[in-house]
Amino acid sequence: MASEPASPLTQPPRPVPAPHADGDPADRELLARFATARDEAAFAALVRRHGPMVLGVCRRLLGDAHEAEDAFQATFLVLVHKARSLGRPELLGPWLHGVAHRTAARARRAARRRAREREAVAMPDGDPAAEVVWRELRQVLDEELGRLARKYRDPLVLFYLQGKTTEEVAGLLGCPKGTVLSRLARGRDRLRDRLARRGAALSVWALALILVEKAAPAAVPAALAEGAIKAAVLTAAGTAAAGAIPATVAALTKGVLRSMFLSKLKVLAAVVLTAAVAVGVTVVSARLALADKPTATGKEADRKNEETIVGTWTVVSVEHGGHDEEVKQARMIFTADGKVTLTAPGKGEKGGTYKLDRAKKPKELTISTDEGGTIKGIYKLDGDDLTICASDKDGERPTEFATKEGSDATLLVLKREKK
Repeated sequence: MASEPASPLTQPPRPVPAPHADGDPADRELLARFATARDEAAFAALVRRHGPMVLGVCRRLLGDAHEAEDAFQATFLVLVHKARSLGRPELLGPWLHGVAHRTAARARRAARRRAREREAVAMPDGDPAAEVVWRELRQVLDEELGRLARKYRDPLVLFYLQGKTTEEVAGLLGCPKGTVLSRLARGRDRLRDRLARRGAALSVWALALILVEKAAPAAVPAALAEGAIKAAVLTAAGTAAAGAIPATVAALTKGVLRSMFLSKLKVLAAVVLTAAVAVGVTVVSARLALADKPTATGKEADRKNEETIVGTWTVVSVEHGGHDEEVKQARMIFTADGKVTLTAPGKGEKGGTYKLDRAKKPKELTISTDEGGTIKGIYKLDGDDLTICASDKDGERPTEFATKEGSDATLLVLKREKK
């Protein structure tokens, strides 16, 4: 979406803005009040603000109303446990969307294991063709939305699923309105591509209509909201006695918290892996460059370094198994004596040695990590851009610079830092 919709006949429909009175406390303030003072009113405000979107996600994935309500409560109990550690509380909505989908997916798997999958919730009256498309999409929409890179996922969730204006989205993301419009357009395109691979080919207008009309926030029953708030307060105070929280909700909460912890470990492992893959890429290149003219100095030495990967690189992006992984402030330093170090806040340093085969297409590299592992990969260097793709498994080498759903491949993109 390159500009604000000019006509409902030519542009995708816009969601109705979510009610949000001027002067209402921001999510960051409400979370802080609940985390520090167990302020029930603050948590209640968060449930009122984000509950409709959370319930909508749970209902789309679960065909049983009671299971959806259990997932709803478990989602907010996960928030209780994570209230102090959220990195960007102002983006609580997109974070809750991801947790709600994770929780509902876990509940659905449990229901299938118990062979108690119930008939899907009846859709409202409407165009029969649209209803068929919706029945096919409703269980995969949030899954595919969650697979998008965060820079596309967050604007889509905030704009379509929470009804915020583009100005409000820009304020929350800290970027110009034009950037929001661009990311909404690109995000829709990527979401359409992902849904098409699941068998649902949609136009931009049809996808926007589904997001606005079918994925609109669901009204939260008062009793459900009150139950979630009560459970949250008891959990935060550490006074939730046996039976105070339904066993299904408690089990869901525990399972989701554990899976989130394991996911964090997986992301960390992916970063360490890609660091190890890139570890040796400089050694042979640097030595070859130095062997050409061992006495090269000044501008000649700088030119040689530009032709190799010697220098300091910033990790721009990491993709693992078809999914974008978030990496912040990670850097790789390649030196002419064959030493390579990955530095990332809170993740320490990793290193190793490598061998290159420039004759192969694509060029191949083999890494021997300091931990004793061996990783096989491919790489390409284009000026100040370095791309590496490697497999987690010994003996398997990727053949292309891409990862696929369920694969063990990791794709790392780096940018050379200028002096």
